[in-house]
Amino acid sequence: MTVTVFGGTGYLGRNLMAQLAKTGTQIILPYRCDPHMIRDVKVIGDLGQVLFLPFDLKDDESLRKAMKYSDVVINLTGTDSDTKNFTIEHVHIDAASRIARISKELGVQQLVHVSALCQNKDPPKYVRKPSRYMISKAIGEEEVLRERPDATIFRPAEIWGPHDRFLCYFASRPRRFHRFQNVHIPLWARGKNTVKQPVCIHDLARGIVNSLHNPESLGQIYEAVGPHRYRLDDLVKWIYFICRYLPSEVYVTSMTPLFLARTYIYEHLSPNYSHLTFERLERESATDILSGCPTLDDLNVKLSKLEDHINHIVFLFRRQHFYWDALGEFPEPPPPPIQFQ
Repeated sequence: MTVTVFGGTGYLGRNLMAQLAKTGTQIILPYRCDPHMIRDVKVIGDLGQVLFLPFDLKDDESLRKAMKYSDVVINLTGTDSDTKNFTIEHVHIDAASRIARISKELGVQQLVHVSALCQNKDPPKYVRKPSRYMISKAIGEEEVLRERPDATIFRPAEIWGPHDRFLCYFASRPRRFHRFQNVHIPLWARGKNTVKQPVCIHDLARGIVNSLHNPESLGQIYEAVGPHRYRLDDLVKWIYFICRYLPSEVYVTSMTPLFLARTYIYEHLSPNYSHLTFERLERESATDILSGCPTLDDLNVKLSKLEDHINHIVFLFRRQHFYWDALGEFPEPPPPPIQFQ
């Protein structure tokens, strides 16, 4: 099997290609970054099984060249913010539609498109204005299904794993305020109205790989979520308890004008790759709602529990990280209550 993976240089892409390479799949990786940045990808497969091809999302001919020998095309392209070359709408709508159309013209057997669980054409406003990310993901999904009704769609929730942008995001310094020994984490409605069901990066990658060997996955929409649901304020407190903060030192607050001003500064000082943006605040404030579509369980994926792995993920964010504690010196904090709605 030959698979073209668009967006393979990203977080999900590298994990997915590692799973594909284990099955002997030949991988074509279109890229537009410096080749030096993807040199480590060469060793995930056997010699000659990982091929690289420069491409342009706006050029149909380069897309055809990347797909014409493939049995499967996987589209992982996505962005959190506008860049000088692409807007959010260009990536999530125009590029997704173009990839779907060309894959159909070339007779590619299966197209896998990764959307988002929070996709919504009419999302509510939480902090500043409705999320362009949610809107563009919903429209892009519709465009893909219009071009290829047999496309396999994945809607992942927030993704956690090593060096992720969920747990590590909340544990990072821009996302908190320090007042003496106390730490304050601003959340919309203090996190009490938001419920998250995050999924492990390896489970999502395994689900996508399993769908390639399941004929019933054609035309299906899969909602990729984890086994447990958590209220956001409980989850954030848990992260900081693991980072060696005492319960009396962790405060979840509402989004103050000072925090919104910090977000504005971050967004404008680094507009292309900002760690903290209003767009990100809108997405983190949305509750994960399932629509009844099949999940990763239907693809025979054994879901990983966050409780078993979170210590290793936020390890680098621990307070007094240089201090190696004795066994049992810091008590293990209990996991947050599981939400059932």
